[in-house]
Amino acid sequence: MSSWAALKFALGLWAATGVALAQEAGRLVFQPDFFAAYEPQSALDMVQRVPGFSIDEGEDRRGFAGAQGNVLIDGEPPATKAQEIEDILARIPASGVLRIELVRAAGAGTQQSQLVNVIRRVGGGEGVWTAELAQSRDGRLSPSAEGAYSGRWRGVEYGVSAALDMERAAIRGERSDFDAVGMLNERRVERLPTDEREARAGGELSFDVAGWRAGLNAQLSRAELDEQLFSTVFDASGIADEFVIGDLAERETIGELALSLRRERNGWRSELAAIVTRTRFSADESSSDVDAGGALDEASHQRQRVDSGETILRGAVRRTLPGAWSVELGAEATLNTLEQRLELTEDDGSGPAPVVLPSANVRVEEQRGEARIMLSGPLSPRWSIEAGGAFEASVLTQSGDADAETTLSYFKPTLQLVRALGEGDQLRLRIYRDVGQLDFEDFVSAADLQNTAVDAGNPDLVPETSWRVEAGADWRFGEDGVLGLTFYHWSVEDALDVVPIGAPGNRFDAPGNIGDATLWGARIQLALPLPFDAELRLDAMAQRSEATDPLTGESREISAIEESAFIANLRQDLGAFAWGVDYEREVETPEFRLDRIETEREPEELTLWIETTAFGDLKLRAWAENVNDSAEWRRRSLFDPDRLGGPDGGDVRARRQGVTLGVSASGRF
Repeated sequence: MSSWAALKFALGLWAATGVALAQEAGRLVFQPDFFAAYEPQSALDMVQRVPGFSIDEGEDRRGFAGAQGNVLIDGEPPATKAQEIEDILARIPASGVLRIELVRAAGAGTQQSQLVNVIRRVGGGEGVWTAELAQSRDGRLSPSAEGAYSGRWRGVEYGVSAALDMERAAIRGERSDFDAVGMLNERRVERLPTDEREARAGGELSFDVAGWRAGLNAQLSRAELDEQLFSTVFDASGIADEFVIGDLAERETIGELALSLRRERNGWRSELAAIVTRTRFSADESSSDVDAGGALDEASHQRQRVDSGETILRGAVRRTLPGAWSVELGAEATLNTLEQRLELTEDDGSGPAPVVLPSANVRVEEQRGEARIMLSGPLSPRWSIEAGGAFEASVLTQSGDADAETTLSYFKPTLQLVRALGEGDQLRLRIYRDVGQLDFEDFVSAADLQNTAVDAGNPDLVPETSWRVEAGADWRFGEDGVLGLTFYHWSVEDALDVVPIGAPGNRFDAPGNIGDATLWGARIQLALPLPFDAELRLDAMAQRSEATDPLTGESREISAIEESAFIANLRQDLGAFAWGVDYEREVETPEFRLDRIETEREPEELTLWIETTAFGDLKLRAWAENVNDSAEWRRRSLFDPDRLGGPDGGDVRARRQGVTLGVSASGRF
């Protein structure tokens, strides 16, 4: 026996506890008994406990088919673009789940290497609810609640849901500014009380009509953010000589309506879908600097209004062929729009004066069509393949401050091979071309008053494309242990980064394409059962990139992308009680702007929690977030007149939110 096989055998014996899984061709089937020890309240609780799987929203890809995540419900992707899959799963009662399938072979029917299929049972009505209360460092309370009910009446399946989320934070920080030789210029002490609120309401219907199974899905959400900045500025000798007061109010309303029609006839499975999403966003931001005597030094005010929408029409047919093969054909048409209106003024004490930014008042529109074909099936008892491709063409138009029209077309082939090893292990190789999603906000300009920066719009922006090669392996031991490894390499064209735009002497930073780049990395996922009914889960990623700087011509990393990430979850179940520790850390590459290099670090998140199911169907949970009071950290290195010139000082800022304590209760009705 090889050392690798011996290690797997030993870990398998160690982890041989729990409920056995059903093994089917290309998939693992998890029955409800597998999750019983965790007392799940919803399908989300169950999916989050599937070993070796993490939810992927899939939101960075173009088109509905490409943007689908890795979760199916009753064999179909949710017909939605605005709703997060975690919210959808949270509305499905755990008792309404018949089983969960982890699909791992080629032929899953999506662009994901593996996915989860939540199969619901048909039955009577049942609801789930959650209520929580959190306390921030300054003692303010943040109540949140969510409820959903689903049922069946005379062949009509229905569901309604509502949620209210609130989060209050008492952020405190310090910032030190240095001159070109590293001497302290000034120091700032900051307070940023923040208040976030979101309300959601939705409903869904499913019924038979004219031989089709029709589905209606609607959701309306409203999110609000209020943030204030109080900053005291001390000079190098420690004397307070300036005060900065900032105010930010953001409001966003999103409405979505989706209609889907599905049926199976003569061996064909057909689907038609229409999705309409509309978003209205507004932001009012102001910043004022006053001296120690209260006299105004300078002030700025920005008023931003953005209306955007997406309309999708989609059709797909799928047929099973002899020998367990299948073919899928699909087409979709999409209309995306965004219109921004922006007003920016500055006041140096003599009264507000308008500031003109490029591409500040612009309408952007893209009409896009796509056709795709996918063929999948087994090559042998242990080999399976998925191969196909898509072709898309679009017309991108801009009007207002910038007038432009761009025609785009892309061919997106894909090939995936899967090799089964034993009962549960497998190897995967995937090669495909990816086309990045265009963010229409990159076409319009806006100022960042708090950070004294302008993010200009770029009318010449085109999607980033890349050829991607991924090799992965899943090694399963025991009944719920898994080790997953993935290695990948991307050859990127039209890499998305930050570029300078505008005439010399009046240039701004803007999102833009910087040419070819490469990216390579690795990811490891581990679910390790431990003695005494404990489990450790790890998810770690590290990647490196290389691109050519458009300003200096030197080789560097791609700006502001994830460089590494590490998530660790430790859980122990003690009968009706459970406790755990969650840790998360992310590191981004620096952002290379026109006259500065910015490096940001998100806070390391450490959470302690305990929960109990000792009260029947009621689950109680208490937690403490950000126990380590980790800081959000930023360093900026400035250059004059730009990064081709010499050093011009910089600043270092650290902001902390403090510990948040909370309790929650959840149950079914």
